[in-house]
Amino acid sequence: MKRLVALLLLAAMLASLLASCAAPRTRRPTLDSGDVEEEVRIQQRMVVEEQMRMIDRIQTVGYPILKANEPLCERKMRYFGMQVETLSGVNRDWREAYRQVLGLDERPTVISVVPGGPADKAGIKTGDRIFSVNNAATGTGVKSFHDILADDFDTNNPLAPVHFQMQRNALPVTANVIPEQTCGYPLLFDSDDAFNAYANGKSIIVHAGLLRGVETDEELAMVIAHELAHNTQGHIQAKGANMAVGTFFGLLLYGLTGVNVTGSLQQIGAQAYSQSFEFEADYVGLYYSARAGYGIKDPPYLWRKMSLRAPGQINYGSSHPSNAERFQALRATVQEIEAKRAAGQELVPEYERVAAAQEGGSEAGQSAPGGSQD
Repeated sequence: MKRLVALLLLAAMLASLLASCAAPRTRRPTLDSGDVEEEVRIQQRMVVEEQMRMIDRIQTVGYPILKANEPLCERKMRYFGMQVETLSGVNRDWREAYRQVLGLDERPTVISVVPGGPADKAGIKTGDRIFSVNNAATGTGVKSFHDILADDFDTNNPLAPVHFQMQRNALPVTANVIPEQTCGYPLLFDSDDAFNAYANGKSIIVHAGLLRGVETDEELAMVIAHELAHNTQGHIQAKGANMAVGTFFGLLLYGLTGVNVTGSLQQIGAQAYSQSFEFEADYVGLYYSARAGYGIKDPPYLWRKMSLRAPGQINYGSSHPSNAERFQALRATVQEIEAKRAAGQELVPEYERVAAAQEGGSEAGQSAPGGSQD
């Protein structure tokens, strides 16, 4: 009874509050619900089209980096150079837009093909519906497609041709795709508008906000290569291990004194060598970008552009170095790479140099815009 009275009182107070608030004085236009719904569909299609352009850009720029640096990556993957989706894999509210823009249904459908990649070389096109893989029917749902690829994997011959039976414009087509071996870190897209990219130890994730702000493919290549370096150099695992050390000492102190500072010590552990990890990722990542054939002289200027976006980071850094440090460290790395090119030397990072810089307390390390290990 008391709860009901309290709820009624709260409702009365809210009604009085709204009645007391200032309201617009002009008349609101009368809207046709059908027109509003159509506008929703138009804007959703625009979003899907833009996101597909972004996905294509990530894959197109990232593919040469994964391929060129495969000899330096311990983790490998079988790469087909295409993305497949089904309607059930899309948010329910967006399915109609995806159906209209990409022609999706429940059959696995190719939504992106990397130029020059294995699928492209085999003649696969965006919009192809896949009915079987090596004569195994895919059924419906993208999981079924990926399960068949996984089950069909031959560890003794991982790059054996894979036979696809498909439908294109209602006509049957076939393709024999010869996969490639690349660095084993898939490139993923996140629709979040943050100016950010990050690595998680298993993949590389690029946000829509970063793609809107990075002007050239060379700049994007530097960011992707930086994130690849975070993965190959084991920074995410190291960060987790350092956090575990902080947790251990926090629990030990709590047991001895009863004072609980475990959370604080966890964060201290997680940030240990953070700037040095960023230094190594920028240093190694610029080598990765150069090995993939991208220009490396201009991309470091991204950090001058970043200061226009965040002036406070020009000469200040906490978990990440300042923008001034980042620019100067990257420019020095460009000079090192160009000297190796002139001498006809292989473009391989100097790991002793990196280790010495870290031991000496150098904090000139870099990260991709917005942070790489979020």
